[in-house]
Amino acid sequence: TEFGGRFTGAVVYEPGIPQTINVATMIAGLENRVMLSPSQLARLGPLFDDVSDLRQTATREGWDGTDQSTAAIYQWVYDNLWPDLDKRGIGIISPGPPNSQWCTSEGPPYCPLALPNRDYLVALRLPALWMDTLDGAEAALFQTFLEEADSPIPVFGFYGLQEDGTVEAASRNGDWVPVLTNGNAPWSSANLSVFSGIRPDLVPYQAEIDPDRILRSLGSDPVVTLFSSDGDSYQIQMERLPWSDVQGHHLGWTTSPMLGELAPLVWNYYIQSADQTTFVAGVSGPGYTFPEVMTSEQLTTWLETGAPYMEESGLRTLHFFERDPGWGPELAGAYYESLRNVGLLGLFVGHGAATSVIAPSYDGVPLPAMRPAYVISEPDDDVAAMVDDMFGRDGGEVFIYLPNYQYRTGGELVADDEARGGTTVVLHEGSLGAGPYVDLPAGTYEAVFHLSATDNTSTDPIADLQVVVTDATGGWVPVGQTTINPAYFTQTGQYEEVAIRFTTDEPLKRVEMVANFMSPESAGLRGDYMLVRRDPPLDLPVLAPVFVTIGTLLQDTQPMVDLVREVETRGGLMLTPDEFLASLSPEYMLALAIEVLGTGDPRTIEAADQLDAGEFIESLLTSRSALAEP
Repeated sequence: TEFGGRFTGAVVYEPGIPQTINVATMIAGLENRVMLSPSQLARLGPLFDDVSDLRQTATREGWDGTDQSTAAIYQWVYDNLWPDLDKRGIGIISPGPPNSQWCTSEGPPYCPLALPNRDYLVALRLPALWMDTLDGAEAALFQTFLEEADSPIPVFGFYGLQEDGTVEAASRNGDWVPVLTNGNAPWSSANLSVFSGIRPDLVPYQAEIDPDRILRSLGSDPVVTLFSSDGDSYQIQMERLPWSDVQGHHLGWTTSPMLGELAPLVWNYYIQSADQTTFVAGVSGPGYTFPEVMTSEQLTTWLETGAPYMEESGLRTLHFFERDPGWGPELAGAYYESLRNVGLLGLFVGHGAATSVIAPSYDGVPLPAMRPAYVISEPDDDVAAMVDDMFGRDGGEVFIYLPNYQYRTGGELVADDEARGGTTVVLHEGSLGAGPYVDLPAGTYEAVFHLSATDNTSTDPIADLQVVVTDATGGWVPVGQTTINPAYFTQTGQYEEVAIRFTTDEPLKRVEMVANFMSPESAGLRGDYMLVRRDPPLDLPVLAPVFVTIGTLLQDTQPMVDLVREVETRGGLMLTPDEFLASLSPEYMLALAIEVLGTGDPRTIEAADQLDAGEFIESLLTSRSALAEP
């Protein structure tokens, strides 16, 4: 009675056809109607004489409550509502079971009806869709909606469990996914029409980069940083999960730079309550998308659209969610050109451990890209072993302990007093998989397989050992290889290095060590570790970016706290993500060297010349060396 004058009438959905709830949402926005069920309409009496009744539309159009009619329902939306809807965003929102699909990979429960964020779609008169993004007529029609809307725009969430499918479909049209209205979080992102209307002055993030801490990274102690995942999800942000557990800790919390546009009050809350927690733009920078599937024009437009938000937010690092073909020169060039003027220091690439990291990748621009060296993915992960590994390696070395190597595809673990750590792997055909997917700067290297054999008399080949990279077709291209026989070993039961020496004039991407064993027995071949080392080593400490999954943070933040305590107790250096990437940025380190040493110092002149010549790792090392011995 009080608010009836705000509406022109009612729109009634058909309870037996959940998709009509989404249709009613769009009509409500376009015609200023209130959405009602048939039973609610009956209770209101004559207040709403003007009724758009979707029960009648469903009967006329032959809609039913089956999945088979979904495409027909949204085709009607396309024909009748789409021309008048606002196209600055695409709403993806669950209409409730059974048409909502499952919310878990094991089956039911179904995604519930999403209510608290539906007002936002009504207020903005946006499409409210729930369509398969992968297959059939629904996917084709969904693609039509995307293609006819402007780009780049936000596509609000995932259809059911189709995260990759929805994000890829959006990305191929130059769009992004803010994760506002996912079906598995029906009560998240509430009151968006309120939060977006409250407009306090935005409090920018101030990246605290302490030059004294940067200078400490010039030593030999491991340098460590932590960053998280999924903080960029607006649903996570709006629910403050698990913020109360991570604020005040050494962690780079991923956030969307566009949160300040959607809900500046929420953005300010995070900035003002962070304490020691810092922020990383994620994923992929301005927002969640797969840049690899965009055209060059789409990518440039997307980054240029996002650049003002990056600048306004104050964020200076980002997390790039990697897919095939992965981070490389084309993407690096686009990100650098579009975001260099907003102060971008560098980025973290991917979310899986690269086992070890020798040095950052630059990919043709002075923008350091670092893959995680370690991942905390479960609350019971052995962080003490991670720290032991950090302190047990040499800088400029990739070390792979075979008994717990994540890419090992077989082999029997046995006790062996001669092996490192007292455990070894009995090797046989197919027992070593791929990996470690490490990037290597130009230079000379040795790839080492640490092996022993129980027979050293035969001269028959037993193993083909290779160092390979992947070409454009997905095939392996060897950059070094050797074939060994049992007679290679000077003594049975003793571990010896089998080294493959190779030189590369260009940086190598995603290097793998492969062992092909030629017989099941392989002369009792055993292995305890592999490593890659540069000759001469790069003058860098052990670099250890640690990725902490949101699943771990939601369950228990203690592993993160334990890791920080262990690193600092043993003399390692914990840096913020901003400091960590700044210490590896040839541009930042040259500027710091000039500030400390002056423009006339021959070492800063040399570093500047190297930077101008595109010799980024060389420029970095020159500046770091000059600062280490001023």
